Amino acid sequence: MNKKSVLSLLFVCMSLSGMAQGFIHPGILHTQADFDRVKEKLATGQEPWTAAYNKLMTSKHVDLNWKPNPTVKIIRGGWNVWEPEGDNYGAAMNDAATAYQCALVWRITGDERYAEKSVEIMNAWARTCKKVSGNSNGSLASGLYGYEFANAGELMRDYEGWNREDFKRYQQWMLRVFSDQSFGFLQERHGCADDHYWSNWGLCNVLCEISVGILCDDIYVYNAGMEYYKYMEDHRYAETLRNLVWKLHPDERGPFGYFGQMQESNRDQGHASMAVVLAADVCGAGLNQGDDLYAYMDDRIAAGFEYVAAYNTFEENLPNSPYTNSDGTFPEMGSGGQGTNRCGWPRIVNYYENIRGVDMPYSHKIMMVHGDGIDAGGGFYGGNSGGYDHLGFTTLMCSLDPLEDKTLVPTVLKGSIGYDGEALDRTLLNAVPRGAKVTLKVALPDGETDTGKWSWDDDASCTSAEREVEADTSFVYRVRYTNAAGVVSTQMFSIQVAGEAYVRDCTPYCKYAYRESQDTLIYVKKNESVILGMDYGGWHVKSWRWEKSTNGERWSKLNNATTNRFELASGASSA
Repeated sequence: MNKKSVLSLLFVCMSLSGMAQGFIHPGILHTQADFDRVKEKLATGQEPWTAAYNKLMTSKHVDLNWKPNPTVKIIRGGWNVWEPEGDNYGAAMNDAATAYQCALVWRITGDERYAEKSVEIMNAWARTCKKVSGNSNGSLASGLYGYEFANAGELMRDYEGWNREDFKRYQQWMLRVFSDQSFGFLQERHGCADDHYWSNWGLCNVLCEISVGILCDDIYVYNAGMEYYKYMEDHRYAETLRNLVWKLHPDERGPFGYFGQMQESNRDQGHASMAVVLAADVCGAGLNQGDDLYAYMDDRIAAGFEYVAAYNTFEENLPNSPYTNSDGTFPEMGSGGQGTNRCGWPRIVNYYENIRGVDMPYSHKIMMVHGDGIDAGGGFYGGNSGGYDHLGFTTLMCSLDPLEDKTLVPTVLKGSIGYDGEALDRTLLNAVPRGAKVTLKVALPDGETDTGKWSWDDDASCTSAEREVEADTSFVYRVRYTNAAGVVSTQMFSIQVAGEAYVRDCTPYCKYAYRESQDTLIYVKKNESVILGMDYGGWHVKSWRWEKSTNGERWSKLNNATTNRFELASGASSA
């Protein structure tokens, strides 16, 4: 009888819970402060909050008799070689809108009937739905409905009537079904050139990642999404801010003396307006966590907002340059759909005019096209997909009292990180080794005198704009600065420690004597070959590393193993 060898395949998956800390909840599109303000305004009958709330209550989705309609697959782009069944994504977009709008009503009124309806819908989807499918349009479904379902879940996360196991199942569902596919799109682009897909594709998937990261307290997911909006300038990804607002045109009509031509502007105005609202929601989520993305790159996004608003309120003689991507050249402004007005402008106007004291005349003008400036959400803008691309109700949730004194504005902060001997112009890091020293630093605008009033959320003893932390675990750090006018600004840093992240579905693989299995304890004949591996549900694999040990302690690297399969050509000894 031939001697047998024993081969053992080992892998580690980190737990989702108990790792990432520091996110503000609720904290994607709305915070508790937003709901406190709305309830106060409604109690005294103030406008526009009262009219906006009344409009919400007329929605067909604020319906206690609504029956959830979950599907095993969300299909967008069906009837083809990739997906033999037809489109059914309407069920997801309608149920996500209902879950969100009922969650709004519960948060504002405390009426638990709406909480129960929202939770009922989300539980039904988490128990039933297994994937998002279709052709490349499936990536729109993962981004749009992923961010919408995540926001509904975030609003309901502290509802005592939502069973904690059900909530954890919902978090895992968001990660497996939506975050996985959004990662896949952002990294792979379906094999196309960096700039093949227009900005809405990337923006909705960035928004999905940011939203799911907050919902699931997963700093890796949050950072990975934010990376594409802020820092991927070596690529021509259309959602990266420098490419999203791809050209600045000096023009005194612009908010800072220039307009910003957006990547979708020479395509058509329906898509250009969609990009505006998705970008505003990305900025809103960042701001709610303490990272003012509106102000990022010298308020570059504001120049884009005003440019789209000006054209869609029929301002004449706007500057424009031909836009070229891998599909060709688009020589002039896309006039199709001119006058499009999507929900979301109140979020933009209230930030700039009532927080920053910056006039946004064209954004204000297009906002007022809605009666008295009141927007709505899904169900009010037609029954097709475009009417459900955004959650809306930003008049209700984002309206602020007018800023009477424009000296009472926050200071724009700029964060940077010192790590591994380098000064990095960024506020997030992924895969930092445990125990590494990281320096967090905040700078004031040139010429502004430092008041010395700094306060870190996690360490009241630190009153400096700079601090060194030891990355023992993934964490969101947040510093607050009070300027000479007494106005508080916040800067967030998000640091993810290597190994602390949701691990996508993974299963062991082995093949011996023409038999495939998922065994991890394998008996083979001496000197015969065996193939080992791991099947991995995610797309974003940075590297594969194989090691061998004969005693479980001394490990040696297998230099020729760089994929998820490794063939041991001759199993001569146990390992």
